[in-house]
Amino acid sequence: MKRMASMGPRPGLAEVRDESSAADAADAADAADAMGAAGSRRLYLPAVLILAVVLILLVLITRSTFRNLDRDRVQALSFLHQQGREILAVLDASMAAMAEGGALSLKRAAAPLIGAAGADAVAFAGILDEGGRFLFHTDPARVGDTWRRGAGGFDLDAAHPGFPDDAESGGAVYEMARPLPVPLEGRSGLLLVLGLRMVNFEAARHADFHHAILMAAIVGVLGAGNLFFIFVILRYHIIRGRLARSEAARRRGERLAAVGALAAGVAHEVRNPLSSIRGFAGVLRHRLADRPEEREYAAIMVREIDRINRVVTSLLDLARPRPFRPAPVSVGDLVDHVLGLLAADAREKGVRVERRVAEGLDRVMLDSDGMTHVLLNLALNALQSVGKGGWVEMAAGATEGGLQETGPVLAIRVTDDGPGIPAGDRERIFDPFFTGRASGTGLGLAICQSIVEAHGGRIRLESPPRGRLTGCAFEARVPLRWG
Repeated sequence: MKRMASMGPRPGLAEVRDESSAADAADAADAADAMGAAGSRRLYLPAVLILAVVLILLVLITRSTFRNLDRDRVQALSFLHQQGREILAVLDASMAAMAEGGALSLKRAAAPLIGAAGADAVAFAGILDEGGRFLFHTDPARVGDTWRRGAGGFDLDAAHPGFPDDAESGGAVYEMARPLPVPLEGRSGLLLVLGLRMVNFEAARHADFHHAILMAAIVGVLGAGNLFFIFVILRYHIIRGRLARSEAARRRGERLAAVGALAAGVAHEVRNPLSSIRGFAGVLRHRLADRPEEREYAAIMVREIDRINRVVTSLLDLARPRPFRPAPVSVGDLVDHVLGLLAADAREKGVRVERRVAEGLDRVMLDSDGMTHVLLNLALNALQSVGKGGWVEMAAGATEGGLQETGPVLAIRVTDDGPGIPAGDRERIFDPFFTGRASGTGLGLAICQSIVEAHGGRIRLESPPRGRLTGCAFEARVPLRWG
């Protein structure tokens, strides 16, 4: 009794009200964090809309540029074609007028061609023989060359455009050919060829192209700025989430510290009388060997006292800081040890246990005792949730961290094909004293979470797991550090 009295004053009603107020404040802070996160997500909407508009503008500018270029090309070719027909008609009339007795000499035929080549729009003029070679060309160096379109293979009554490089003009040339109107020195079947410069067309096309590049650059800068804005929002959201999780962890730590202070006193207050009561119950159980009904009552007392003692022990494990002693550990050996502890229970229930551990995880820095506790607790929960003939798998491997992690992580996953966890319980599954089993204390998963967080990681639930319709999966993810 003196020992009990020396423990000091117990928490009164005012302290309980203070703790309730703190919990209400924490809930309000959680709500504020959720509202802030929702507000930051709303920032994505205008950014995404701006990006969509930028993409649409890029598509429209591209289409408009190509349409303008194509329209300009068609108009330029039509204009050049009409201009070439008019010049050819003039040359036809000139040669017909100069023909004497229905024949024309090459020297006389060259005169109007040379005159036509003096115009700014005309690049060259020439006469082709039956084999497609130039009998005459306004550039003497090209006499005897073969016209690249050949002689024949096309309708001589129509104009035939081409776009060869013209060395003299330095640009594209629109070429036309038509039959010579009169025989030349007794030779018929000759062609009159005319080349028109496309300098204006090329200049207009280059201007349109440069304008399109300028517009695309402006829109691209807007798009890049918008992408940067989205990146800033994303980083803001990630940092805000990390701060919120840190704040939640801090508040949780404060609550656990308060629970720890309370649990330490409760443990001393409860464990001593429990030990005495359990001892008396054990004596009664032995002395009532000839009275089965009373003996059963005494056995029930012993079992319930043991259960209370387990609750107190779990509460202390949750509240007091657990020493974190990382050392190089083989993940495969750790998993094998846990599965060895489960082997007898699995055989008794007829549950198939599978192991899947990646290679190369031989020296990973872990608290061996702590992770053994975590994996054993998760595996026992899985074993208890499946029925006879069920299935439990423990898998481990290295993977890249997601948005909530930096660097590679070690992921250890315990999956079962049981009924899973109801949707209404998933948010509270890691809360202390919350349990879905009548015999559970509700502290196992909370302790697992604190151990994983001591490793700098997190534990998450999937129910049902990806790709399955039923079952449950708990995954512990901790930073992958090598010993």
